[in-house]
Amino acid sequence: MYERKKIKRTLLPEMVKEFHEETGMDEADAKLAILTTMKVIKRHVLAGERVVIQEFGTFFFRKISGRVQRSPMIGGDAEIPPTWRPIFTAAFSFRDEMQKNHEEEIWPREDYERVDVVLTHPGIKPGKSK
Repeated sequence: MYERKKIKRTLLPEMVKEFHEETGMDEADAKLAILTTMKVIKRHVLAGERVVIQEFGTFFFRKISGRVQRSPMIGGDAEIPPTWRPIFTAAFSFRDEMQKNHEEEIWPREDYERVDVVLTHPGIKPGKSK
């Protein structure tokens, strides 16, 4: 079975430290720069704008329409109201770089084996169509 790798999380203090090392800013200014950038992106997205950062990606929001969904808990249909979701779409250069960096990890997997599933029904003989 394919074992899922645990993905390392990078938290704000680690980002601040790395930003400090790359730019030479002191850590307080680095933290302020990162938080201000995120605040500005959030403000523009909430105002209904697309925020495009070249070679990184685009931030925007999308309306997810409401729907009626079956709910076994209440024994009937539950109406789900429309919602708004923030969306991030990575730039092509970012996607390509990610693909190159992780290609050997994704495919081919040594533990991958092809499994053919054949569904049978008692009234239908395999290989013959009705």
